[in-house]
Amino acid sequence: MLRIIPPTEATSYSITLRNQLGQVILNQKNMLGPMGLLTLDAPSGVYQLHIESEGAKVHSQTVVFE
Repeated sequence: MLRIIPPTEATSYSITLRNQLGQVILNQKNMLGPMGLLTLDAPSGVYQLHIESEGAKVHSQTVVFE
């Protein structure tokens, strides 16, 4: 499970999760408010999470699913 907390100054945001090959596993746009817990049907591995929002920097983080 993955918990996503958006930037506080964002009015809307989008998230993209990519695997090590650069393939998009999850892409959700125009989201509002905290997302809470996100359950993915993804195999164990290392992923890159990107959060983009209006008025804030792009946030990237490496995520490991076991």
